[in-house]
Order: sequence, then C-alpha cells, then structure tokens
Amino acid sequence: MTIGGCLFFNVLSLTAENGLRGYQLLFAGGSETAALLFLGVGCSCIAYAISAHAISKLKTVVVSNIQTNSATVVGVIAGITLGGDTWGWYTIIGLIMTITGICLCSLSGEKS
Repeated sequence: MTIGGCLFFNVLSLTAENGLRGYQLLFAGGSETAALLFLGVGCSCIAYAISAHAISKLKTVVVSNIQTNSATVVGVIAGITLGGDTWGWYTIIGLIMTITGICLCSLSGEKS
C-alpha cells in the first residue's frame, strides 16, 4: 500500500501543471528536507517498530484498534498544538469519549 501510494502521488505530482516544481520546493530549504526525513523515515520506522513490538505482546485485533482510533486523538492534538486549530470543552469531551471507546474496545478484545 505504501509503494502504491508513493507511485500514485508521485505520478500525480509530475503530471500536474507544476511538474518538478514540488520537488524543487521540497529540497530548496533545509527545514523542508529535515521535516520530510523526520516524518518519512524517523516516524515511520519508529511507528513500525512500536507496532511490531505491540503485536508480539498483544492480540492483533487490540493493536489494530488502538492504532486506528488513536490516530484521531493524535490528529486533533497535533492540529491544536501545531496547527493553531481552535478548541473548547467539546473538543476535550470528544477526546475523552474517543479514548474511553478505545479502552473499552481493547478490553472486550482481550476477553475473547
């Protein structure tokens, strides 16, 4: 899936009106290249290592549930802290409900 996404989005980028302009912008500055390496290599490698370790210790369905649903929590927190998104009591309640749902689903997955 990763290779398919890589091929699709690179072909899409190259066939767009800008051609190689996206690659020129990416590698023009050091901070953009550092961000690419951090997200593409660092975070991906760390995430796969944590996932493999978690699967070795827990049932696969529990790990899958935690990974899939915690992406929402991480996305909301990243949007607030890094993206400057607005938040309020409803955001906190939503995050608590999401985390509670993850915990409850994980507990029911362990019993079966």
